[in-house]
Amino acid sequence: MKTKIALLLIAIVLAGCVYAAYWNAPKGDFIWDDINLIVLDYQIKSWNFLKDIFARDFFGFSDDNRKYGYYRPLVTITYALDWRFWQTDPAGYHWTNLLIHYLSTVILFLIFYRLANRRLLAPTIAALLFAVHPIHTESVTWIAGRTDPLCALFYFASFLAFQVYTERLAAGQNLDPLPGAAPHAARRSPYLPGAVSLVLFAFSLLAKEMAVSLPVVSAAYLFVYVTGIKKMKRLVRFLPILAIQIGMVVGYFLFRYFQVGFSKQAKDPFDTITAILSFIKTIGYYSLKMLVPVHLSAYLQNPLVESVLDPAFLAGFVFLALLIATIIVTFTRDKLISFSLLFYLASLLPISNFIRISGPKDMGFMTAERFLYIPSAPFILVGAIVLGRLIGRLGGLLADCEWPVSKARRLAAGVVTVAMFGSFTALTIDRNVDWYSNERLFTQMIADAPNATLLYVVLGNIYRMNKKYAEAEKILNKALEYIAPRDREEPAWIYNDLAGIYAEQRRFDEALQLMKLASRTRLHNSAVLYNYGEIYRAMGDCKSALEYYQRSLVIYRDNRAAFVKMGLCYQQEQAWELANKAYFAALNLTPHSASLLNHLGYNYLRLGNLAKAEIYLTQALREKPRYIKARLNLSQIRYRQGKTDEAIAILNEILAEKEKNADAHAYLGLILAQTGKLPEAGPHIRRALAIDPKHIQARLTLATVNIDTQPQNARRILQGLLQDVPEDVEATFAMGLTYLSEKNNVAAAEWFEKTLKINPRHQGALHEMKNLGLLSEEDKGQPAAGDE
Repeated sequence: MKTKIALLLIAIVLAGCVYAAYWNAPKGDFIWDDINLIVLDYQIKSWNFLKDIFARDFFGFSDDNRKYGYYRPLVTITYALDWRFWQTDPAGYHWTNLLIHYLSTVILFLIFYRLANRRLLAPTIAALLFAVHPIHTESVTWIAGRTDPLCALFYFASFLAFQVYTERLAAGQNLDPLPGAAPHAARRSPYLPGAVSLVLFAFSLLAKEMAVSLPVVSAAYLFVYVTGIKKMKRLVRFLPILAIQIGMVVGYFLFRYFQVGFSKQAKDPFDTITAILSFIKTIGYYSLKMLVPVHLSAYLQNPLVESVLDPAFLAGFVFLALLIATIIVTFTRDKLISFSLLFYLASLLPISNFIRISGPKDMGFMTAERFLYIPSAPFILVGAIVLGRLIGRLGGLLADCEWPVSKARRLAAGVVTVAMFGSFTALTIDRNVDWYSNERLFTQMIADAPNATLLYVVLGNIYRMNKKYAEAEKILNKALEYIAPRDREEPAWIYNDLAGIYAEQRRFDEALQLMKLASRTRLHNSAVLYNYGEIYRAMGDCKSALEYYQRSLVIYRDNRAAFVKMGLCYQQEQAWELANKAYFAALNLTPHSASLLNHLGYNYLRLGNLAKAEIYLTQALREKPRYIKARLNLSQIRYRQGKTDEAIAILNEILAEKEKNADAHAYLGLILAQTGKLPEAGPHIRRALAIDPKHIQARLTLATVNIDTQPQNARRILQGLLQDVPEDVEATFAMGLTYLSEKNNVAAAEWFEKTLKINPRHQGALHEMKNLGLLSEEDKGQPAAGDE
């Protein structure tokens, strides 16, 4: 009973430790890969994509330039679950990371507790230090760093279940009892924990490839605690579960290879000797990082080792030799230390770069602090064991006849543990702040790696997103200074980004000049051609934009963004049927996209085909039930169907959820005005314009209600609207109505003709031209809008 209470208290203390170290982490925003993996990944926002998540690259929702051959569907599913609760609030995703880290820490403590034969001191110290260690900030504080804690959660749980399986099987076959085994282990079946271990192992593989080391760790555990060197025959009894683990790893790699492939860099591995030398050096580098966790960085440059005389390699080699010597010496004397060091070395194998990990060239041998989340566990345990024994000796030195040895040891343990815990916690809290924003993180990374071109490019685009164009231009030009003279590809992307910055500032001539530079080596690249289209669309030249979007699609047919932007161009030109073709093409790539379904519904609404419009808007709301844009369009359908009360109810419901929605106010004002409720319409129109002074529908409604009584005032509003949107068909038609109200039929006819040039099937313009006697017999036979 006392033991259970102690374990419960330790679990509570560990929760407090995690909170103490990471209380400020939820203040951070979505940064770096969070944007692509969460904010932009439409597939996490609908369970209809669940099958796709299991059959895609981790970045597979985006184009080929963002595919790295990573397979981590379980992580994507956790993002999808978070989306259900938190939507775009990053704090919730951070709390999920903290929960995963806490659960991993508790399970790790239970593993250590069993390894230490149910003694508490070393496992408790190890778990406390693991909970707050600064090396974990990248994995815990960065939302996208979740891959490692999530993998570790199932990895540790699988190994814990494997321990129970091994203990029961060993006891049942009268083998030497394993450390931490329950007194009645022989009476219980080992097969349930064995099956649970395998299931949990599968989950860990689906979270990250770091889990592939578990069969090696399991074999090391059996070798140290069950067989030793002299009793290897005992291993036969445990071969089935090891064989299944190994088979799962082989199956995982085969499935991953055929389903998502590997990154381009994985297909271009380092020279074998270079990889081995660099890995040995990196073992020492990683160990030093954990021993002295200062000067941490999210961008570690670790140059390759080409010679055995490299001082960094020699230092790593000596350290590795000491580890191996310690394993041999302690193999019979201290199995806990021997196994922990074997666990540590085995867990480093997936980051050996024998299968090359994707990363920028200037990083050299790909190295990252987040990779250490699993390896840090056994490393910290060894430290805790050593620390526990030093504490015991220190306690003995402090003791005298008036102060018992036991009390002295407790005091020493408390002082040393609190000192390490306090310093690690302070370092972690301080490090969390670096992950608050993209701007802060990349500024810090540039300070750590001032010659890394990629960092300047990313920071430049961060400034661009924040509309800090001067800073963006400056930092991207700085990036050009660090490009290798023979690198012809990197400058193209920088010119491409700079061109986008100039286009957003309407410096179109400069943008096009830079695009010429970008296209020297990348003209046949889908992304460059797409950016050309974006620049021409910003210039208002939809014809040229469409040409470049189409050329982009010739190279990369699955460029969903190009289809969507083509649809927007066709909408701008009032070519609703062509816009729908583009949206249907995009919808084939993402069948459950609420945004595309809403676009289709809106286009059919503009065509007057209310039945089809309602079908697609209903589908959009099925995918995303609270989708405001789809509900706004549905309100227009209800109004046109004569269901005015229902339309008003939809708009009032939207305003109850989001009072500052200019579209809802404008549409509600329009409906109220058209039903003769001008006193009620006025406040909504004014509210829409207060929120957005340039709101098209609000200005159009305001002009419309003034046509009969104040045509000149209405005309002034419409002129301002047409300056902003020169070919707005409804504003053009309304201009004709202002002149018609003044009996100026000639001027009215001119505006109605302009309306028909924009949309030859505009029913209002056709009706007024017919009344003026200005339609030919052929024109009078125009089909109704939306007829097919």
